[in-house]
Amino acid sequence: GCVESVTKPLIISPYYNLATGDYFEDFNTGAANWHSDQPANSLPDSIWTHEFSIAGNQINHNDGAWVTLGNDIYKQNLQAWVYSPCYDFTASSRPMIAFDLWRDVLASIDGVVLEFYNNSTRQWELIGNIGEGINWYQDFTLSRPGNQTVDVTNFPIGWTGRSGQFESARLRLDQFK
Repeated sequence: GCVESVTKPLIISPYYNLATGDYFEDFNTGAANWHSDQPANSLPDSIWTHEFSIAGNQINHNDGAWVTLGNDIYKQNLQAWVYSPCYDFTASSRPMIAFDLWRDVLASIDGVVLEFYNNSTRQWELIGNIGEGINWYQDFTLSRPGNQTVDVTNFPIGWTGRSGQFESARLRLDQFK
């Protein structure tokens, strides 16, 4: 018989077919089937957290939000992510993602990106590029958010720097129809 066992969490995300309607979430009633994760043995143990309100030196916000180190000081080069529910865009006429974000990271050092899991390649892939959409990525980043590859033609990009306020980011997702 086995003397030891290993327990690993399994995240099963809900599925939304967007042909039957839009998806909207403001996080005011909770995390809404979104889940945070990070590499094992990362400290602190909860980098991304859902908060019902945020109050601090830089930001006061009374609505729900996902934040990094909401009650802690800024730390460079942390790796963590938030999984959303799964969405089916195939029958959508004009798919788009829109959300509000507040950037407060070291400019061109740390950053954040949005990715999707490509079932064909079995890889996480970046969504969008600098100059696409509205407020979609600002600059190149040294930290390679999303483990982006670096070579002479590709430099890591992302939302980086400080916004000082909420910004509305928007990008059409026609490639997923």
